[in-house]
Amino acid sequence: MIEKRQHFTTYAKMLQIITTLVSAFILILIMERKPVIGLIIAIMTATLGELGRLPDWTNLPYLINDLFLPFLIFVWILKKIALQRNFKIPPLLLPILVWILIAALSLMINASWQEGVLYLVRFIEYFFLYLITVDEIKQDEKNRKFLFASIVIGALLVSFFGLLQLKYYPSFYDLNMMEEGWDPHINRLLSTWFDPNFVGGFLAFIICILFGIQISDKKFYKHPLLFISSLFLLFSLYLTYSRSAYLACGIGILVITALKSRKLFLLGMLTVTILFVTLGKAQERFLDLWESAKSILVQDGFNSYFNPDATSRLRVDSWQNALAIIKENFWFGCGYNAYKYSAWKLGMVADLEEHSSTGSDSSLLNIFATTGIFGFVAYLWFYMKALIIGFKNKTDGYNLGLTGALIALLAHATFVNSLLFPHMLVFFWISLGLLNASPNTPAHLSSRT
Repeated sequence: MIEKRQHFTTYAKMLQIITTLVSAFILILIMERKPVIGLIIAIMTATLGELGRLPDWTNLPYLINDLFLPFLIFVWILKKIALQRNFKIPPLLLPILVWILIAALSLMINASWQEGVLYLVRFIEYFFLYLITVDEIKQDEKNRKFLFASIVIGALLVSFFGLLQLKYYPSFYDLNMMEEGWDPHINRLLSTWFDPNFVGGFLAFIICILFGIQISDKKFYKHPLLFISSLFLLFSLYLTYSRSAYLACGIGILVITALKSRKLFLLGMLTVTILFVTLGKAQERFLDLWESAKSILVQDGFNSYFNPDATSRLRVDSWQNALAIIKENFWFGCGYNAYKYSAWKLGMVADLEEHSSTGSDSSLLNIFATTGIFGFVAYLWFYMKALIIGFKNKTDGYNLGLTGALIALLAHATFVNSLLFPHMLVFFWISLGLLNASPNTPAHLSSRT
């Protein structure tokens, strides 16, 4: 009996290995013909969020995309070499390459290769999504609409998963998720990303893109699916109860309306004001800013941390810690993803395994602290260049929406480390790849969506 069970287990493992290899081979063949399929798979995998991590038995703390993207990149490069396709350098390649070189130099200076190099490699992997997107659109303009539709569907899935989570698992406190380093969020939409602030910032980003497309078309009623999708995403954003996400979405929408027309800007201001007055829970979250101010200003450490809005006090402490690290490592930073070691040396953290030890709550401060002034300027160069491209070609609805979305995300990244969040990076880079730099040939992404 035992022998038969052992044989069964052996055959099952062999079958599992064979099935995995055959599936991988088929997938590679598909991606070789259509790398855009790989981009769509990356988007759908990102919607799984923390559920998309490798199983515990692998002992590998990686996301599925961390291992999938190298295959996609390898197949894409092989295809280009085999077909000798000309590769036109995209506009954002140079500034981000400069930033990557500075980040690598920072790691070398700080002797932090072992800890930081893998995370820098991850950043490079995700950046390849931008290069592949630009190239695939160049080969076939239809890919622009396929990828845009995939981004919208991905956002809807994140929202849908969030509604399921809110219904069946409304409290992370009851699930005792604090043991794994997660905050005990209660009755907030977390989705598969396990954090309402990241989810909210992402939804604000996508909402701004959809808003820009819809107000750019005089016949906006031709886009009922986009309108319904926007309402669904807005409702999901509301359920995150994330002030940073509310603020980001409001800023993004106001920027878009201001770029479009003065009348729309005034209407946008009126709409935001009405929403603030009428949405009770959201209003409460904003009124809590008074408590935040008290939490920040109170000098008594014990009372400040047990203030009704102590999270704001902790966020400011995080900013102050980042500024202290910047002061110590002003020119080249402490090394990409080596933040926690610098914080530990300065006595800011007691346990290197804590989530809060890995970086600042602000992406901008995090980039400054880890790559120094040179890296910070290089990253701003890249980000401003993307904004300028969108602004110059704002007659295209997608470009207009993405311009507002980028400003919204920048505002959000002041409070949350959203610019370096891996699930967000998938959507971020592919969205940038969809930027249309030809003002005379607007993309009209939503014309048949």
